[in-house]
Amino acid sequence: MTPYTVRDWLFALKTFAAAAAALYLCFWLQLQRPYWAVATVYICSQQLSGATRSKAFYRACGTVLGAAMSVALVPNLVNAPELLSLAIALWIACCLYFSLLDRTPRGYMFILAGYTAALIGFPSVDAPGMIFDVAVARVEEILVGIACATVFSTVFFPRQVGPLAAGRLKAWFTDADLWACDALEARIGDDVLSARRLRLAADATQLDALSIHLAFDASIQSYAARAIRLLRLRLLMLLPVISSIEERMRTIAGGGRLALAETQALVDSICATLRDDADISAEQEAQTDDLIAAYERRLDAGSCAREIVEAGLLLRLRDFVNIRRDCRLLCGQIETGARQLKRPLAFQSPAGVVDARHRDRFGAAVSALTAFVCVGGVCLFWIATAWPDGATAAMIAAIVCCIFASQADPAAVLRAFAVWSVVAVGVTMLYLFAILPRIQTFEMLVIALSPAFILFGLLATRPKTAEASVALSLWTATLLALQDNYSADFSAVANSGAALLAGIWISTLAFQLMRVTRADWRLRRLVEASRADLASAATGRGKRDRAHFAAIMLDRLGLAASLLASSGAMDATAVALLAELRVGLNIIELRYARHGLPSTAVIKVDAMLIELGRYFRGRSAPPAPRLLALIDDALHAVASSPPGKHRRAALLGAGGVRYTLFATAPEPGAMSVARVLTLDMFFARRVQ
Repeated sequence: MTPYTVRDWLFALKTFAAAAAALYLCFWLQLQRPYWAVATVYICSQQLSGATRSKAFYRACGTVLGAAMSVALVPNLVNAPELLSLAIALWIACCLYFSLLDRTPRGYMFILAGYTAALIGFPSVDAPGMIFDVAVARVEEILVGIACATVFSTVFFPRQVGPLAAGRLKAWFTDADLWACDALEARIGDDVLSARRLRLAADATQLDALSIHLAFDASIQSYAARAIRLLRLRLLMLLPVISSIEERMRTIAGGGRLALAETQALVDSICATLRDDADISAEQEAQTDDLIAAYERRLDAGSCAREIVEAGLLLRLRDFVNIRRDCRLLCGQIETGARQLKRPLAFQSPAGVVDARHRDRFGAAVSALTAFVCVGGVCLFWIATAWPDGATAAMIAAIVCCIFASQADPAAVLRAFAVWSVVAVGVTMLYLFAILPRIQTFEMLVIALSPAFILFGLLATRPKTAEASVALSLWTATLLALQDNYSADFSAVANSGAALLAGIWISTLAFQLMRVTRADWRLRRLVEASRADLASAATGRGKRDRAHFAAIMLDRLGLAASLLASSGAMDATAVALLAELRVGLNIIELRYARHGLPSTAVIKVDAMLIELGRYFRGRSAPPAPRLLALIDDALHAVASSPPGKHRRAALLGAGGVRYTLFATAPEPGAMSVARVLTLDMFFARRVQ
C-alpha cells in the first residue's frame, strides 16, 4: 500500500475537527444523543467538497422525511407492535426499492428516509408520547453534524469536484484514444484492447454519477449543468462510434491496407496524433473532408464493397474527430469553470440528450423484499422473546440492508464488514472502561479520541479500506454514546455490541438465502433486458427513441463492465451489448424511414422487423439464415424505391443491421444499385 499523502492527512484531520466541533455544539445545546452528530460527520464527509455538500443535502432531506414517517406511524400503531414492526419494515423496503431504481447520489435520500424511521421508531415504542421530541432531537443532531461537515469541508483546504472530474475525464479520453488507435490499426481481439473497452464502459458510468456532485461544487456551480449535459451526449456516442470504426476495420483487415494511399496515410497520421494525446490539426480535418469528397466522386455502380466500407470508415472517423474535439473543449470548461467555450461545438445530434438509465425493477424488488423479511423477522423475534436489545438489532439490520443492498454480492461484503464491526466493539470497550474514566475535560476527551478517529478518517481515503472506515467510525461513535457526563455499564455495552453483531449476521444470512448474487445471473439479466428493448425498438416510434435507447444501452454496458472488471475472459458479454446497441440504433433509423417508403417496400421491411423481433425475443445464439434472407430482400425492395431521404435512411438501417449481425456473410447478389444508394445516403446525411 502506498503511503498516505498530505491531502489524505488533511482530510482525516479536518474530518476529526468537524466531529469535535459537532460534539461540542451538541453538548452546548444539550442535545440528547451527541454521538449521532459525530457519526453523521464521518458518514457525510467526502474527499471532494461538492460530494460532501451533495451527500449532506440528501441526508438532511432523508432524515426529515424518515422522522416525519416515524411520528406518523409510532403513536398510531404502538398498541399493535407486530403491525408497527411490519409497517416500518414495509417503509424501509419501499425506500430501498426507490433508491435502487434511482442509482444516483439522490438515492441516498431514500436510504436515509428508510432507516431513519427505524432509528427513531424502534427505540420509542416504550415511550410513544415522546416520539415527536425524539424525532426533533434526531433531526437537530443530524443537522449539526451535517453543518459541521459541510463547513469544514468547504472552508478548510477544500478539494473541488470540477478539477477531479476533469482529470478523470482526461484519463477516460486517453483510453478512448488508445482504443481508437487499436481499432484503426486493426488490432482486433487483442487482450489489451478488450480490457480497455471494459474500463471505458465502467468508467463512463462512474463519471456520470460524479457529475451529480458538480451541481454542489461552488467553483463551477453556475456552468456545470449545461457542460455535463453536452458532455454526456458525446460520452454516450463515442463508444459506438469507435466500435463502428473497429467493425469496418475488421472488414478491411482481410484485404490488407486501405485502397487509397492517401487514406492510409491519414489513418496513420491520426493514430500518431492520438498516441501523443494531441489535438487533431486543422490540416488533418481538411484532409479527411477532401478524402470523403474524393470517395463520393470515385464511387459508382461498379464500386466494390471494400470501397463502400472505406467511405463509411472515413465518415465515422470524422464523427470521432468531432466528438473528441468537443469532449476536450467541455472538459476544459469543467476544469476551469469558464463561462464560454473557446470555439463552437462540432458534433450535433438531432436526437438531443436523454437522461435514461437501466432500472432492474425485479432486482430492486428482490432486495427490498430481503430487507422487509430481515427487519420484520428481527422485530417479530424481538417481540416474541422480549429481547431487551431487540431494538438495537432491528435498527442495525435496517441500516445494513439499506447500505449494502446495491452491492453485487452483499453477503461477501458484509462478512468483511462484520469483522471490522467486531474491531469497533473492541475499540469501544477499550475507550469506555480504560480511557474515558480518566477524562475530566472536553479538551482531554478530544485528545483521547483523536488517535482512533483520525485513523478512521485516513482509512476512508482509500477505496480498499473505505468499508472498514464506515464500520469503525459509525459503530465506535454510536456505542461510545458520548454524553456530557461519564456513565457506562459493561453489561449494557456488551449486550448492545452483541445485538449489533447479531443484526449484521442476520442481514448477511438474509442476503445469502434470498438474493442471487452471482455475477453471471446479473449479466444474463442485463442481456435479456437489452434484447427485450431491441425487440421493442422494432415497433417503437418517436424522435427521441434513438437517444433514449443509446443512453440505456450504454448504461447497461457500463454495469456489465463493472461486473466483468475482475474477469476479462467474459469480455464477450460487453462486446455483445455494444453490438446490440448499434443494431438498435439502426432499427430506430429504419422505423423512421419506413413511413416514406412505397407499400411494397414497407411490406418487406416490416417482415424483416418482425423476424428481428422474434430473434431478439428468443434465446437462440446465432441469427437464423431466414433473417439474413429477409434483410437482403428488404434491401432489394428499398433499393428499388424512388430516391429520397427515406430510402437512404432505410438503406442505412437495413445495411447496418446486416453487417452487424452477419459480418461474415457473403455480399447480397445484384446489389450494385444498393451500394451506390448507401453511399448517397451517407453523403446526403453529411450535408443535411
